[in-house]
Amino acid sequence: MSTGKFPAQRPPATVTLTVTTTRERAVVAATGELDNAVAQRLHECLTQEILLRPHVLIVDLSRVDFCSAGIVRVLLDTHSHARAEGIPCAVVSTRRAVARPISALGLGHLVPLHPDLAAAEDWLTMAEPGFSPSPAG
Repeated sequence: MSTGKFPAQRPPATVTLTVTTTRERAVVAATGELDNAVAQRLHECLTQEILLRPHVLIVDLSRVDFCSAGIVRVLLDTHSHARAEGIPCAVVSTRRAVARPISALGLGHLVPLHPDLAAAEDWLTMAEPGFSPSPAG
C-alpha cells in the first residue's frame, strides 16, 4: 500500500455578478474565479439581459482571476445570441486569465477583448445592430 500526498480540494470560488443598466447599455460585471460551476449562472444572467433588449451589452471581466473553457463557451454563445437579436456585444478585460484561453483557442476574432469600458463603448458606437465589428488595433 502506498501513501501519497493529494492536494486539498479548493473551496468553491466566490463569484459576484453585478448588472448595471442605463438607457444606453447593460453591463454585466463579474469578479472572482469563473470556473465551470459558474458557467450556467453567468449564461442565465447574460441571456436575461439580452431578452431585456439593451441598446448594447458589455460583459466586464476586468476583475476576473480565472476563466474556464466553459466560460469561453458562454461568451461565444452570448455573442451569437446578441448578434441574432441585433444587440452589439463587447467584452472588457486585460487579464491574462481571460485573454489566454480566448487567444489559445483562436477565438479573438469572435470574442474581441477591450481594455476598459470606455474603449468598449467607443468600439460599440461603430457597431450597427446585429454587428460586432473587429476591434481597432
